[in-house]
Amino acid sequence: MVMIKKVTAKEYAELKSIVKKLAGVELGNNKQYLVESRFNPIMKDFNIDGFSSLINKVKNRREKDLIEKFIDAITTHETLFFRDRTPFDALKKLLAGDLGKKRKLRIWSAAASTGQEAYSIAMIIEEMNRLKSVKINYEILGTDISEDVLKYAQNGIYRKHEVSRGLPKEYLSRYFKQEGMSYRVKNELKRHITFKKFNLITGAYNFSKFDIIFCRNVLIYFDDMNKKLIYRKLHSVLEKDGCLFIGSSESLMNYSTDFKKVAVERSFVYSKK
Repeated sequence: MVMIKKVTAKEYAELKSIVKKLAGVELGNNKQYLVESRFNPIMKDFNIDGFSSLINKVKNRREKDLIEKFIDAITTHETLFFRDRTPFDALKKLLAGDLGKKRKLRIWSAAASTGQEAYSIAMIIEEMNRLKSVKINYEILGTDISEDVLKYAQNGIYRKHEVSRGLPKEYLSRYFKQEGMSYRVKNELKRHITFKKFNLITGAYNFSKFDIIFCRNVLIYFDDMNKKLIYRKLHSVLEKDGCLFIGSSESLMNYSTDFKKVAVERSFVYSKK
């Protein structure tokens, strides 16, 4: 029988501080069960005898693989193609206007996870290009803090249950190639997208400016100070006529006064003031 290692109150307090520093995630005061369920497999894989040893090893930062697994275990990667749908309808509306007329459209999926959001954006644009004579030239950057999910996104191979959630059947046949029980994203989408590791809190925002930024359903896990910091940095890399998309349950209220809320279709986007 496998014994589950328990975390003490002192260890939990230290882990909360480490997780916040490394990943920006605010654990709260009653997530011991989450820490135990997610870190026990890591301790088993790395032959670590308890939480105190895990804390010391993570603090030392000497074992890169351990740090990556630690961050990956505590961050949330739940996503699907065309998640919430209405932001993608709003995107389509915006691209039918002046944004779609730019020489080259730059888009950032700032919490890309396993890639479904970035590929969904690309499919919206490809569908618009397929149906009209004027083509939208574009590039998409997808970033995440986890190397494991970025590798998954870069591979662009999805299981049947993943492509059955939110993805229209005609898009599946048009933009994916079936390989056994899996589906691979075709190169006509992949060639527009670059995935790279990036920490929204500690990363250097030395990007060329973006016309559109998707940063949805990630800052809900961060504390107020880091939310303000990240929204300020996102504002700094957004073009003056650009748009920010956030999650449907999220709000900029109390975190930023640099954006103006604009209704588009059945959704809201945020433009620079």
